[in-house]
Amino acid sequence: MIYFFSADVRPFPQAIETVKYNLGPISISNVQLIILGISIFLMVALQFIVKKTKMGKAMRAVSVDSDAAQLMGINVNQTISFTFALGSALAGAAGVL
Repeated sequence: MIYFFSADVRPFPQAIETVKYNLGPISISNVQLIILGISIFLMVALQFIVKKTKMGKAMRAVSVDSDAAQLMGINVNQTISFTFALGSALAGAAGVL
């Protein structure tokens, strides 16, 4: 592949133009502010899912005692799959950020 494309280092193209803001001794960019905003939104969304939804209640029950949760009618395999998918989605979002 080096024969076809060379071994030169190429920068990855930026999707968002970076603008720096100087607040005294602190310098922050718009990309950092976007990352902060999206991260806070995802943390609040995760808290909402875990604390306020039926699936969140099932997740908490399965984490404490999966046998007792199954006896209460919770589909343990579906809950574990949802938890894995949610964690994977959050990891993917972190990878993109």
